[in-house]
This record gives sequence, structure tokens and C-alpha cells, in this order.
Amino acid sequence: MMHLYNNNLFKKQNYLKYLNILNQTQYYSEQEIYELKYDKIVKLLRFCSKHNPFYQELIERLKIRISNIKDIESFEEILPIITKSEIQKNSHKLHSKFIAYPPEYQNSTGGSTGNPLNFFQDRYYHTWTFADRLRHFQWCDWHLWEKKAYIWGSHKDYMNFKDRKLQGFRELVSGEIFLNSFSMDQNKMQSFYNKLTKFQPKILIGYANALNTFAQFLEKNNFDCSHFKFNIQSAAENLYPEMRNTIERMFQTNVFNSYGSREISSIAHECKYKDGLHISEEIRHVEIKKEKENSEIGHIILTDLVNYTFPFIRYQNEDIGEFSNHKCKCGRNLKRLKTIHGRKSDFMPTPSGKLAHSLFFTFLFYHQTSILDFQVIQDRLDHIQINYVFNQNSTQEKLKKLKTKIIKIIKKDLDHQLNVSFNEVKSIPSLASGKRKCIISNLDFSI
Repeated sequence: MMHLYNNNLFKKQNYLKYLNILNQTQYYSEQEIYELKYDKIVKLLRFCSKHNPFYQELIERLKIRISNIKDIESFEEILPIITKSEIQKNSHKLHSKFIAYPPEYQNSTGGSTGNPLNFFQDRYYHTWTFADRLRHFQWCDWHLWEKKAYIWGSHKDYMNFKDRKLQGFRELVSGEIFLNSFSMDQNKMQSFYNKLTKFQPKILIGYANALNTFAQFLEKNNFDCSHFKFNIQSAAENLYPEMRNTIERMFQTNVFNSYGSREISSIAHECKYKDGLHISEEIRHVEIKKEKENSEIGHIILTDLVNYTFPFIRYQNEDIGEFSNHKCKCGRNLKRLKTIHGRKSDFMPTPSGKLAHSLFFTFLFYHQTSILDFQVIQDRLDHIQINYVFNQNSTQEKLKKLKTKIIKIIKKDLDHQLNVSFNEVKSIPSLASGKRKCIISNLDFSI
């Protein structure tokens, strides 16, 4: 059954037309993809030179001649990088005077900082992005007529009906349900299980941490998941190997990693070989800005090739990543990201000059039963506070031993100068987006 809601969208916005194009271009040669991307970069820059106040001023101030941009390499050399703070300061100028693909839609993100970034996206952006998202769902073995379920947290992405009849009608015509990850207690997760059992989607999409928390709850309480027949797409957060293993083990299915953000979504996605994330080069251009010699890791720089209303050109979005340099078995010639190391906010500096990744702390709490949840807070270079939720089914003696073990590992494997304190809390708060952060460093530092 093709769900009515999706079918109307396809007819109105030509998503299927763009999906068919993407399914062809992904097998273009590397040179053909390069030329396709270069043409889109030049087209976007020419538009900005006529209709976007920010880039009109920039081009005039730097005396940039678009005719001198002969290739993508010269584009990267000539156009400056723009940061989130610069966009916030110049948001009114970055809004194009002429809307080439109306209507436009206002959007925003607060991210981990809570400092909102407001921007606009147009029909052209939404059409290409939704088509690309459908392509990625297909890589997860999902088909257009099949149901989807989301474990999600943003109110922007779903309609929260108080009337259950209206909610049921929406689920019927859209073929999708949203399970709110803002608050995931045991009762909520029991409800998630019941709804998924009744709805029987063919794909489950969710925040990585929410999916992992849900899988851990089901495993701990011996839920039977053998009747579920969906694959899983992890989105919006880093998916780490141990998290993937937990989710796949519990649901006995494939978990596919994806990469995107609120301001530029659908950037990259895994294929069935899960050997890096294929970049959606037809609509996004990705660079890695390396700050250290002999290092493949660097800041991710993004250019959105399909948003003319509010252009993101060479935008440094605070993520850290690296490219993969070998061919994928799937035959697609789209470049790949080997991994996303997270945002700068996923790291924490130590007195000896090391950078601790959030994954270090995540591993500390695996396979123990005394602490249900945790968050590491750093306000001084030589001190961290671990807020934790105590498992009432454990004992204070076990908790004491665990704390001693954690301090010992941190001083031995991370930094012996780092002091650790513990603080028991009732719960660990989620961010406004519904995502969760396991470490928060309030210090200024560089990667």
C-alpha cells in the first residue's frame, strides 16, 4: 500500500523524479561526479553574486571573480570558511533577496550550545534532500510503500496530536509513527515496544543514544524482539561500535549509520557494506580541514549545493571527521567519510595536553550494574565531576568499588593529573533537541 500522505507529496514535489536521478548519478564515474558538483558550485555562486547581500559584499570586498574559479580546488582556495557565529551575526544578509524556488521555510538549531542558529530552506532544498533521504532508506532495504517508525526528539519533525483519533489518522495516511525521545523512562520504553509491535514498521530511524538506551532496556528486561522485521537507521548523533553491537544484538537486524545536521541534513550514509559513509555529492560538497601534519582527521567543511534561499558555503559546522581513501565494494563512486569523530563538544582536554573522547567514558560504564546513567562535567582543566543515576537494585558496596575502579582507569589510561568526583542525581537531562551528551566541557580549547 502506498500511503496517501507520502503519495501526495511525491506528486506535488517530484521527489520520485529526483530519487531516480540520484539512483543513477551514484554510479557515475568519479570525474563525472566531480564535474556535476563543480557545475552546481558555480551556479550557486553566480546566483549569490546577484541575489544574496552577504555574498555580494564578500565577493566585492575580496575582489572575487567567479570566472577565476576553474575547478573545485580553486573554489576551496578563494572562498573563505564561514562559522556558525559568523552566520548568526549576518543571518539577515545571508537570506537571499530573490527566492528562486518558493516557498521558503524557516528552520533553526540550537545544537549542544543552546545558542540558536536561525536560517531558511527552500523547495529546491527540501525536494532534493527528501529524495536523498529516500535513497538512503532504500540502502536500508526499505521500499516506498512500507511503514517507518522514528525514535526522535524534535518537535519540528512531528505533529504532537493530543487527540488520539487524529494521531491514529495521521499514522494511517502517512505510514509512520513518532516515538518521543525527550523523556525515556521505563514506562515510555515499554510503550515504545508495544507501539512498534502493533505498527510493525519496516525501518526504525532514531537518535543513536536513544536507540542504544532502548535496546539496553529491552535486553535487560528480557523482551522478545524476534517478531520485529525492520532494519535500523541511526541518525543525528555518533554511532559507536559498542552501541551498534548492542542494538544489532537485541533486534537481530542491520544498523546503518547516517550523518547530517539540522542546517544541512542528509550529508552521508552507509551502504550495506558499512565501510564508511557515502557522501551525497550530488547535493553536498564536503572538505576536511586538517590542522596537524601527518593527520587525516580534521574539521568538516560543508557546502550545500541546493539551498539558494540561505546559502551555506564552506560552512565549518564544528564536526570532526576523516575521509576513506579506498573503493567501496558496492560500486558507487561517491566519496566516503571513514568516520565521524564527533563534534568538538565530544572531546575534553586534560592537564597533560591530551584530548579525551566521550567514548572513553562510555566504555567505563559498560557491563556494570550499579550506575544506570551518567554525565561527565568539566569546569577546570584538572577536575571532572561525574553525575550519575544510582541503580537501586545494586548496593553501596558495589558502587564504591566501581567508583574506585573508574578513578584508577582514568588516572592510568587518560591522565594521572585529572581529579575525579562523583555526584548522585535523580536523572540526566536531555538537550532541548532530545539528544543526550555524556560529556560537557566548559573550557575553551582547540582540536
